[in-house]
Amino acid sequence: MQYLQRLLALMIALCGLAAAQAPQGVLSEVSHDFGTVKQGEKVSHVLTVRNAGDIPLRIQAVDLNLPGVRALFPPEVPPGREAKIRIEWNTAYVNGAIEGEAHIRTNDPGRPRILFAFRAVVTPPIEILPLPAAFFSVFEGETSEQTLQIINHEDTPLAIQRLDVQGDHFAARLETITGGKVFQLHLNVPLGVAPGRYMEAVFLHTDQPQPIRVPVNVLVKRELHLDPEVIDFGTIPLQRLDRTPGLLRLLAQIVTVRKRQGEFEIRSIESDVRGLEIEATPSGSSNAFQIDIRLVRNRLEPGPLAGTIRIRTSDVKSAPLVVQVRGEVQ
Repeated sequence: MQYLQRLLALMIALCGLAAAQAPQGVLSEVSHDFGTVKQGEKVSHVLTVRNAGDIPLRIQAVDLNLPGVRALFPPEVPPGREAKIRIEWNTAYVNGAIEGEAHIRTNDPGRPRILFAFRAVVTPPIEILPLPAAFFSVFEGETSEQTLQIINHEDTPLAIQRLDVQGDHFAARLETITGGKVFQLHLNVPLGVAPGRYMEAVFLHTDQPQPIRVPVNVLVKRELHLDPEVIDFGTIPLQRLDRTPGLLRLLAQIVTVRKRQGEFEIRSIESDVRGLEIEATPSGSSNAFQIDIRLVRNRLEPGPLAGTIRIRTSDVKSAPLVVQVRGEVQ
């Protein structure tokens, strides 16, 4: 009995000793703000890691979640000593308000992954606000305008020499606010643009080698319109569907049919795509309907899932609405 008690006491002591003799990584800081930097600028920051434990702290890796970032670090920190970890960041690959993370992996049993966060506001040499593109969504017979601000962050003044409008469904003009520094690009979708989706652009030719391309996306909707006009189921794995039947619900798609003014009824919905179950809600008349499009497992066969869904309504002015369907059954 006494032997067992002594053995138990020895085991407890050994466990306590093992627990005490462990590395312990402590960072001097948990985050750093680089502030506002120009895109392409290379910045760096050094943080200190201290080993508050009794045995060497091994730094196994530093996992980073942003492109253009690397970490320089020693492989080991002796007990009671400090070491430096250097974070170097080439900001050429990012733009805007950016937040990054460095996960420091060590042999510290209490904190095997230590998080260090960093952030910056990365401004390109030439910035377009609020977005580097224009998006219009109007009804047939409507007009719309947008203004984008072009800001030159470089020390050298920027000269915009001319605009090259590539597209027939919008107009553009340039206004100088501050010479060489700030400009406004005024964009307009005029009356009379036919319904459709147009992906166009305007090019700003400057004194720099490459022009500045500003995409202009125009959607002109009919009085009765679909959203979206194309649904893509992607890759549909039959074996996985058999193992996880609930996946069918996640693959379901929704299309909305909406009228700008007044109500209408859905008279029929037809599709040449095998494997679909289609339901419209609500019943009766409404100014908007939700079309639920679901996959039916026992109707699916390997191969392309392609075709259309045709929706006929009571609106005599509107032709049948067509939804394009895409996917691949494997």
